[in-house]
Amino acid sequence: RVRAISDRMFYIAAETLARSVTDADLASGKVYPDTEDLRETSVVVAAGVVKAALDEPEPEDEEDGDSRLFQFDDDDSK
Repeated sequence: RVRAISDRMFYIAAETLARSVTDADLASGKVYPDTEDLRETSVVVAAGVVKAALDEPEPEDEEDGDSRLFQFDDDDSK
């Protein structure tokens, strides 16, 4: 279970979102994928973040928050 969003996970989400922008999107001046593709884009971004989370070791020291953007307590997931 992931208890924090790391810088790497955030980066993977941004990179995956950026890669979802097509040449046609860019040609029409868009910098984000079309909203009609929101579900597909969300799945691709989520899959990238999950993979990054699974590849990342859990920090040994709970207080080491240098590479953590968001911390979640057990109560946050309810």
